[in-house]
Amino acid sequence: MDGNLFVPEAWDTMATTRPVVAIYPDSGGLWFALERDADAPTVFWTDCEIIDTILDTDVFGKGLDAFFKFNDSLYVCGVYGLYVAEGGGEFRRIRPDQHWAIHEGAMLGDSLYVGMEVGFGVLRDDTIRTRNPNCPFGNAFSDIAIAPNGDVWALGKGKGVSRYSNGVWTPFVQIFMPYMTDDSVYTMVRNAIYKINAIAVDSDNNLWMGMEGAGVFRYSPEGEWEVFDQSNSILAPYPGEPNTELCRALGFDSVRNLMWVSNFDAVTYLTAAAFEPNSPLDSPLAEYYAGSAQIPNNYVFDVTAGSGRIWLVLQDQGVTVIDPGYDLADHSDDFVQNYVSELPGPAANRIAVSSDGRAWVAVAGGVATIDPNLDLVLEQILPENISTFVSDITVDSDDNVWICTDGGAGVFRIADSTWTALRTRFASDVHDYERTDLVTELLYAVGYNPVTADVWFCGEGGISVLHTGAGGDGAGEDLLAYPNPYIWSGMANDIAIITHVPPDADLHIYSADGSLVRTIPLIDRTSLSTAEWNGRNQSGEPVASGVYILVAPSGSGIVRGKIAFIRED
Repeated sequence: MDGNLFVPEAWDTMATTRPVVAIYPDSGGLWFALERDADAPTVFWTDCEIIDTILDTDVFGKGLDAFFKFNDSLYVCGVYGLYVAEGGGEFRRIRPDQHWAIHEGAMLGDSLYVGMEVGFGVLRDDTIRTRNPNCPFGNAFSDIAIAPNGDVWALGKGKGVSRYSNGVWTPFVQIFMPYMTDDSVYTMVRNAIYKINAIAVDSDNNLWMGMEGAGVFRYSPEGEWEVFDQSNSILAPYPGEPNTELCRALGFDSVRNLMWVSNFDAVTYLTAAAFEPNSPLDSPLAEYYAGSAQIPNNYVFDVTAGSGRIWLVLQDQGVTVIDPGYDLADHSDDFVQNYVSELPGPAANRIAVSSDGRAWVAVAGGVATIDPNLDLVLEQILPENISTFVSDITVDSDDNVWICTDGGAGVFRIADSTWTALRTRFASDVHDYERTDLVTELLYAVGYNPVTADVWFCGEGGISVLHTGAGGDGAGEDLLAYPNPYIWSGMANDIAIITHVPPDADLHIYSADGSLVRTIPLIDRTSLSTAEWNGRNQSGEPVASGVYILVAPSGSGIVRGKIAFIRED
């Protein structure tokens, strides 16, 4: 290198109007990308003079963040896909088969692999073929809901909702839902995905979504959307925004089979109302308003039903308990009490209710229990190795209490009344018995699945599941297949899904006599942990009815399963 780097005259300066987000040296010059601006060029080439190189208006102003080379061609990628330089200052777009952002690329063998917003992709026939790992959509998981059938719904803040069912994650409501211009309700839902605040599931497996400025959405198992706002419900806007309804909390009342819906800062002072699972939201069975009955405000962050009572978490006012008595609609015999000064702090976050009727309150300062029968409040002494900012709390079937914080998780064992900290195995300042496989310690939500006895921890960058073992091991097979039995009629959509396949394993399918029928390699799988089988052998012919053995040998061992195949063609 010529010149003295500490002498100002040795430097050349090229001014840019926006920050540089990516840079790549090439023969004779330098490529660089600027921060996205919808009305300005993004990618430039310089050999002492800045030149705009993108002529394709489809990529003008798009957010690009990385360069790389593959087979001597220059590629640039970002939130709208992948582009290849074709010479003469032009880039051509290579479209993914699903519209997910691309960040970086790498060559493996003769193939180009690219990292995507969800999963990864492989360049095939001038198209990025996505290979989605078995994971939810999003990167900041702020709420979780468990359906009666054991399905798990996770909210990725700003990105939508994903469902975990039979070992498979499905992006259910997310920002890449296709356009359907002939369905106005669907379009309204699609345009408001980023506004979801809270989720809950009722006894009929309807998914409820509380929205930031769009009321409440409800989705039925039959695929029907319903949108409730001030035009067709009792929901009201908040002051200064006549067209905006806020719902930041939902809670299912399993005793009364009702969904409790909050209305944050409503001009009518509505705090929460109760509705039957499939009813409209204009005729509640019960409704409560702030300013009366000792409810100090209508800034509701959580609503929880348990042991016949209703618990409300209110902004900077602790919690309020409502005992509605025998007749939910008759407020004359209601008992209402507010708890603030008795808690570790006035900023409560969530509530869980144990089988004895006690409320466990997660507070930005710790955990407290409230026994409404004795009017007794006790502050819990948490383990010293977790944060006292408790963001969520849940109670399992044995009344053990699970909490999550912005610095780890914890469990209170009812059998011996002791707390234990749960930290990541990467932490260096904890005891060995506290280290777990938590993917992150910045946690927002925790949920218990009574069907499987699993505890779910949701946080920044991921979700972790603790298998307590109380729910048993199902069929006792490592690999799970559904439907099982697999009834095949020759239709194109007659597909069996095999889950829990190790990420480094090919899936082998054998007949009952041990003959190899089909091998599904990793490159042909639908995700890193899921494979699809169309009921055909290696030659493409349908197999005979019978029981087939599933085998997936990996670096960590061999996992197996079985599937019953029935032909009806």
